Amino acid sequence: MAAIASLQSLTLDLPPSCVEFDPFHPELFVVGTYHLEPSKNVDEANDKVEEGSSQTRRGSISLFRLNRNEISVLQTVPTPSAILDLHFSPHKAERGFMMAVTSTGSLMTFKVSSGSGTTPRLDHIQSYQLYSPNVLILSFAFHPQYSGLIGMSLSTGQICLCDRFCDASQEMRPEASDWNQPMEITAHDLEAWTIAFSPSGDVFSGGDDSALKLCRIAQGSPPPADRLVETSASSKYTYQASWTDHKIHSAGVTTILPLGDDMVVTGSYDEYLRLLKVPAYGRREVLAEACLGGGVWRLRLAETCMQMCSPDEYVLLASCMHAGARIVKLARSSSRGWTVEVLATFEEHRSMNYGSDTQASTESSGRVISCSFYDKLLCLWQYM
Repeated sequence: MAAIASLQSLTLDLPPSCVEFDPFHPELFVVGTYHLEPSKNVDEANDKVEEGSSQTRRGSISLFRLNRNEISVLQTVPTPSAILDLHFSPHKAERGFMMAVTSTGSLMTFKVSSGSGTTPRLDHIQSYQLYSPNVLILSFAFHPQYSGLIGMSLSTGQICLCDRFCDASQEMRPEASDWNQPMEITAHDLEAWTIAFSPSGDVFSGGDDSALKLCRIAQGSPPPADRLVETSASSKYTYQASWTDHKIHSAGVTTILPLGDDMVVTGSYDEYLRLLKVPAYGRREVLAEACLGGGVWRLRLAETCMQMCSPDEYVLLASCMHAGARIVKLARSSSRGWTVEVLATFEEHRSMNYGSDTQASTESSGRVISCSFYDKLLCLWQYM
């Protein structure tokens, strides 16, 4: 196991909560931040807010460029709410389209403009108030097939679907769309930390109640891949709760990475990474597990290793909160079954590592951007 040093680091203005590279412009990445304004009515000795008082969260989204080993800040967009999660659309027809969810129940849409000869910039398209301002949208995911559909997990425990529609008189593009009323499909007893779609579009979710859930989603004929269609989440999609598992995890389920329709990797506050067999029907099974330390907050498939990965081997990037980041290999052999091996660690972060992502570029294999919260540190490092 190799300990890795950073190639470059810089301190941000606000605490970073999430980071992601643009899949269609791998030299660009965005960072969302989360800042809790100090309150005059806080009992600092007991870390409590006095009854009747409230605290304000704000944030920002910054666009960066990575050129070889140099990070440059291109633009920062202040936001009136804290950013809890952000993602670029994975659909080719929506390249450059990005969404972020906030601490005040809202959804924000953006477009990255990166024309030839111009400096890339992040343009705010629209904000949508989907829930009450006291509801935090903790995570969201794009449906892998239907470009107009997302899933969201909430601080209330709810797991919801939401889709967008376009007026027939408007051009069919994300910038000209609006959002339907979200539809609840299941709920956790406590905060729902994470949501993920399987390759076929079923919904996995995890919560602070230590539960892992599967909800099966059905739909009519899918829309064309290159356009949006007029839909309604309340009428077009049907759902069926398949199962809830409280036994596998001993603490809150914080991240889920599907590797197939019936196999996922999970992370938990109990500090374990687990590879699970999770069929829609039948017994669930832990295929392999390892204690990574720190609390496994986010998992990503290491994009630079996707060509190397097979159904018998996966390389993952894990954000492990107060233990830093890990590069982890899952491998299967005929004699040993599945094994978990930590290939590399990055431990320069001095506070909570909530966000990490790999650059999907064949020219710079294994480059990672990771960030930590309280020390506002952003780091570039390489594991290959």
